[in-house]
Amino acid sequence: MDAAVESLNSTHRPADQEPWKEWEVPRLTPEEEKYAREFRAEGMIGSYADARLVEHLRFWELKREMQARIDASIAKNAPTEELVDQPQRETGIVRVSGPFTMEAVPNVGAEMSMEVDRVDDVEGVSVTIFSPADGVDARNVGAYLSDMIEKLRKTGVVAKSGKKLNFQTLTSIDHAVLHAAGTTENGESKTIAIVFGPQNGSISESHVKDALQAGKKYDILLLCGYDFTPTAQEMAQQASQADWQILLAYVAPDTVMTDLLKDTKTSQLFTMIGEPDVVVYRQGDAGLERLVQEAAGRGVDLVDRVDEMKEGEMFIELRGVDLYDPLSGEVKSDVGENVHAIFIDQDYDGKSFCICQALFPNKKDSWTKIAKNLKGTIDEDAFSAFRTLVSLPFKPGTSFDREFGKEGRVQIKVIDQRGNAVVKTVRVD
Repeated sequence: MDAAVESLNSTHRPADQEPWKEWEVPRLTPEEEKYAREFRAEGMIGSYADARLVEHLRFWELKREMQARIDASIAKNAPTEELVDQPQRETGIVRVSGPFTMEAVPNVGAEMSMEVDRVDDVEGVSVTIFSPADGVDARNVGAYLSDMIEKLRKTGVVAKSGKKLNFQTLTSIDHAVLHAAGTTENGESKTIAIVFGPQNGSISESHVKDALQAGKKYDILLLCGYDFTPTAQEMAQQASQADWQILLAYVAPDTVMTDLLKDTKTSQLFTMIGEPDVVVYRQGDAGLERLVQEAAGRGVDLVDRVDEMKEGEMFIELRGVDLYDPLSGEVKSDVGENVHAIFIDQDYDGKSFCICQALFPNKKDSWTKIAKNLKGTIDEDAFSAFRTLVSLPFKPGTSFDREFGKEGRVQIKVIDQRGNAVVKTVRVD
């Protein structure tokens, strides 16, 4: 091949170009290849151009022969793999599988979005000028907010045990962050500010931060969104105080149907979410024995879990979910009767949630049906281990955090009967 390429470079390549490499030699057109074969077969090479064309053809014939030898060598020596596109069905075996789940792409955190390159010399630096939204976009946003305020005024917010947070007054306000303000009619009248999240996205940490600054003069700050990032939930939980409640409410996806949706007083379009009430039991902690005794007083036996723990391990108990009671104005905890799933990330990095343990405490009927269908082929101990509010012992990871440095973080995600998710992040020294 090297000799053939060298011959082409000396006779065929234009004088003003660099020498061809083997992979740079141009291909012949179908017409050129046809003429070259005819000239060579009939011995009619009567010009310099004909000779160059035949030589070019010979190069590509040699290259195809070499490629054929390479393919034959690979086919002879490469390991074989059998691909099956029509598998045979095997009866008598039950495959247990749950529905596929997909986590949304997390929003960029506020601390990451603020990372910009510093420019000391501004001379010659171009600045992008962002044009304001056109009139159509502005009208769409205004219509969306007006529709959400009207739905919230009619239906209220579903809270603990079917109780509702209703509004005595609720009107839109002209503010850069807050969208509505009013007063509650449950018990003692309190002032409340409302913030609605984006139409196609989650309420992020930056949204909560701006809302906290703007809503300080109100007794209650309510953020309504189709979803909340974990950092947004954590920031709201930390900011909430006894005299200043920060409430989060999920907006039902049905609200996008606008006129097709019946927004009556019985509709549950806005559902209040709370904070998981979590107890951490860690090997070697001074208060471990006291926590175990308190759990025993609640009817929870944790002796076996404590005995299973090894050095450096911990486990988590979900006592319930702290929810705001609109009638009393206090935060009360349930006992986890409405918790349908608990997911635990044992090494949370602050960005992505990875399920390391999955518990399903209130699905006894479903577990019984599965056990019956599997006809006694299941491990009863394994099933009972995950039908609980108490996790298995595990050793937390040590992810690096920009703010807190190297530390262990465990995140607990709790799913209620409506499918709403609330999270709690536990930092482990």
